[in-house]
Amino acid sequence: MVGYGALENFSSEADLCGSNKSEHVVHTVRGYVRSATLLILSAAAAVLLCVAFSSVVRSSGGGMQLESPVPKGEIASQQLAGGNTMVYLGNGCFWARQYALVRVEQHSPAFRDRDDAHVTALAGYAGATALGPQGLVCYHGGPPGTLYETLGDCEVVQVALDKGAEVVQFKALLHSFFGSFVRNAAVMLRPDPQDAGGAYRSAIGIPGGVDGPLMPLIRDSNVDGMQLLAGKGGEEDQVNLVWIYDCGKFAFHRAEEYHQFHKGPSALKTTQQALARINPTGCPEKGNWR
Repeated sequence: MVGYGALENFSSEADLCGSNKSEHVVHTVRGYVRSATLLILSAAAAVLLCVAFSSVVRSSGGGMQLESPVPKGEIASQQLAGGNTMVYLGNGCFWARQYALVRVEQHSPAFRDRDDAHVTALAGYAGATALGPQGLVCYHGGPPGTLYETLGDCEVVQVALDKGAEVVQFKALLHSFFGSFVRNAAVMLRPDPQDAGGAYRSAIGIPGGVDGPLMPLIRDSNVDGMQLLAGKGGEEDQVNLVWIYDCGKFAFHRAEEYHQFHKGPSALKTTQQALARINPTGCPEKGNWR
C-alpha cells in the first residue's frame, strides 16, 4: 500500500490543485469587474496573492489557526496560500452534499469543529476540461454555451484539507460520502436516484487522481466495494461506480451564490457572504439572466 507519508510531499501547483486556486481569484474578480481592462484585472489578482502570501499561518494539532486578525475576504486565500490540499466530492445534488460536508467540518474533531468563518465546503461543478465563453461554467439560465452539464461537468462540493491533517480530514469526508449511498440488492445507489444523468454522477477529485497519494484512503473507505474508475471527463452516471478525477486537470468551478448553503444554516451563508467567499462568479444569479 502507498505510504500516507507521501502526503507531505505536495509541492507543485498541480499537486495542490493550484489551477483551482487561481480560478477562485479570477472568478471572484470577474463578478465585479467584467467590464474592466486587463490591466485592472491583473492588478487586482496581484493584490490578492500578495495579501494572501504575506499573512502568517501556523499549524497546531492538525488544524489551521491565524496568527493575526484577517480582513474580510482574505481567509480563503490565506488558507490556500498556507498549503492546503483541495479535494471535491459529489454524488447527486450538491445542495445535500454541501450540507453533509459542512456538518463534517463543523462537528468533526478531524476539522477541529470549524466555525462559520473557517468552513470551506463550497458547491460547484467539476469533471470536465471544457469552458464556456469568457471561461464561464454556469447553472441553467446562463449565457449560451456555459451550461455545466453540457460542458461535461457534474455537481460537486470542494473542501480544503489542512496541511499536516490531510489523512484524518479526508477520511472524515469519505466516511460521510460513502455512508450516504443506499444498498439496493447487490448495488449501492446514490441518495437521490431521482436526479438522473451525468450531471449527478458520483465523483471524487483529488491531486493526482487514481495515481495520487490520497487514493489509498478512497480504497480503504470504499467498504461496500463500489467500482472506482479514473475519470477522463464528461462521463455518464453509472450505478455502483465512483469516478476519480485528478483535480489538477479537472478543475473545480464554484457555483453561483444562490446555490451556496441552500439547505442552510442561514447564519453560515451570511458569514461567508460577509467574508466575500461566495461572491458572484460571472454567471447570472437566479432570476437575473434574460
